[in-house]
Amino acid sequence: MDVQIQTEQQSPVEYQLQVTVPAEAMADRIKTELDKVAANIKLPGFRPGHVPRRVIVEKFGKAVTQEVLQEMLQEAYRDALTQSALQAVSPGEMSDVQYQTAIR
Repeated sequence: MDVQIQTEQQSPVEYQLQVTVPAEAMADRIKTELDKVAANIKLPGFRPGHVPRRVIVEKFGKAVTQEVLQEMLQEAYRDALTQSALQAVSPGEMSDVQYQTAIR
């Protein structure tokens, strides 16, 4: 994943990392996960694999977005540590998480 990282040393043993993940990466991952849901979901009134996209987004978009967000946060954290050559001695805290994506 292509992430941008800004590192700021807070104390001799504490760093603050600001990580930016491209919106396209988030949108692509959400689309991929929604496609998986669409291929496997069985809803009354629709043939398997033929549920309209708007129905999939309406019913599962929010849950899929939250799941993808959590996965991408973990990946971005690992990538940030690797790229900055820092070693975590305890799990980091994530705050001020902002994301914008249009589900399609």
